[in-house]
Amino acid sequence: MHSSFSHHYERGSLFLETVIALSIFMVGFGSVLALNARSLHSVSEVSNRLVAAELAQEGVEIVRNAVLTNVLNASSTNSTFNTNLPDGYYDVYSDASGPHMSAGCPAHDCVPSQLFLSSSGYSYDGAGKPTVFRRIVHITTPTTPSVNELQVNSLVTWDGTDPFSPGACAVSQGNCLNVEDHLYNWQS
Repeated sequence: MHSSFSHHYERGSLFLETVIALSIFMVGFGSVLALNARSLHSVSEVSNRLVAAELAQEGVEIVRNAVLTNVLNASSTNSTFNTNLPDGYYDVYSDASGPHMSAGCPAHDCVPSQLFLSSSGYSYDGAGKPTVFRRIVHITTPTTPSVNELQVNSLVTWDGTDPFSPGACAVSQGNCLNVEDHLYNWQS
């Protein structure tokens, strides 16, 4: 009788050890899966931030191209470095035919347009795959120190962030990037 009790005790003990071992394994495996999911989300976020930084820089470069074109044409067209670049908000993109800028508009009338990705790059024309990114470029002429300066802010948002809401592109905000540059008329 004593050996029968000992045999049941060992079977029960083995079952309990198996349950505990499986529980520990499941907790460990669940932690690995959670860490993997977080890593994938982080990779996606870093990828979006990198694309946004490139799009914001491209916005500034398109305005810089317009300023340099004005400077190169100044002698033959009587233009100044900021000709056709009044204060306002602009949709800008570049494709195989060159840089493009929409007409300027006041902030309350401008909504950043969705960018589409095609083989020729990002554009607003609806050709290609829709992206989560929206870009708008804000050009202002500072009143100080001189009128020979343009301030260019290229704002890129993703995942529905409104760049015109207060503090939307502040450093602490998640899905908005603001690249600022100052362009000067060095020839005056």
